[in-house]
Amino acid sequence: MRILVAPDSYKLTLDAASAAGVIAAAARAVFPRAEIDECPVADGGEGTLDAWVRARGATVTTVTACDVFGTPLGCPVATDPVGAEVLIEAAHTCGLPPAERRAPGRALSTGLGLALQAVLSSNPAARVRIALGGTGTVDGGLGAAMALGMVLSGPSGEVRPRGILELPESLGVTFSNPFRVPPEFLCDTRAPLLGPSGAVPVFGPQKGVAPEGFPRYEAALERLMGAAARAAGRPFVDGPGCGAAGGVGALFSILTGARCVSGSKYMLSVIEFEQRLMDADLIVTGEGCLDDTSFNGKIVGEIADLCRTARRPLLVLPGRCRLTLDRNARSGDPRRDEVVVRAMVLPDQTDPDKRMVKALLYDAAHSAFRDYSKKQLFQGPGI
Repeated sequence: MRILVAPDSYKLTLDAASAAGVIAAAARAVFPRAEIDECPVADGGEGTLDAWVRARGATVTTVTACDVFGTPLGCPVATDPVGAEVLIEAAHTCGLPPAERRAPGRALSTGLGLALQAVLSSNPAARVRIALGGTGTVDGGLGAAMALGMVLSGPSGEVRPRGILELPESLGVTFSNPFRVPPEFLCDTRAPLLGPSGAVPVFGPQKGVAPEGFPRYEAALERLMGAAARAAGRPFVDGPGCGAAGGVGALFSILTGARCVSGSKYMLSVIEFEQRLMDADLIVTGEGCLDDTSFNGKIVGEIADLCRTARRPLLVLPGRCRLTLDRNARSGDPRRDEVVVRAMVLPDQTDPDKRMVKALLYDAAHSAFRDYSKKQLFQGPGI
């Protein structure tokens, strides 16, 4: 018997590799003769750099950058063995601040721009990939582009806004593209930048944007994209992934010809997931919170789709399950009972104890594996 253990990170508690180790230990306790393939995954969010380093044999260096409020910090940069490809995780510079410090009108992606500047100065011909998940900005890439030399102007000349809401109504942009190879942005969502399913209404609240502020942020983002499009002579095409990281990829797609791609699909190809799936009898994944956004570009949803296509059973072990009843009712999938969720029911704490989370995950996995051994796991409705 072969079990593929492929969890994402459990945000703020367990990284993907630690979660895989816990689940694998539970599997070995129930199936001591099973072959366990530990395969921690990521989708452009937290843990993407670590997963890429493991898969590519990359080296990690540190460059000087800053957080969303300008405080200096070091940002890890991964480079493949031949130096042709580089990966940066935006959350290392633009990560979500603690709840009491969130100020989305002042939070800028400047640190990402500084990290990119450092990479390009030492390796100008590299193909740069930027993982966009887990950020705390809604600035449309304003800070990053300014750090790379973008100049903004208003009716009275050059302006240096301290946040996305300070853009003048009449906005001009000047930018000299520093990328020899267009960068690629790994998105952990399919959300567009604008509209009811865009960055502001969907992700703004968790970054501190109040509902009454949605129109101002949307208008500012639209103004920035319009000015960039006029400067670059390239239209802004809002599409899947443009809403990731508050629109960073959207702005750079205009200014540099960058592509916004599925972080899940890219990372699954890097770790050769489909071949490993075909060799497995049971697949196990998980994340901190399973909800409807898990099926809008995130890794658990992609794994579920691959398992259904390959007709492989999937066990999902989330910290919490907040799927809507509507999604379950709409499933319409005759094989939905081959995807089963066993939530740990983590307590609602901002910083739960990691030992407690590991114990809960082990217990949930162990119980599910025991049911699987008795052929009782895939008896009820799934997702």
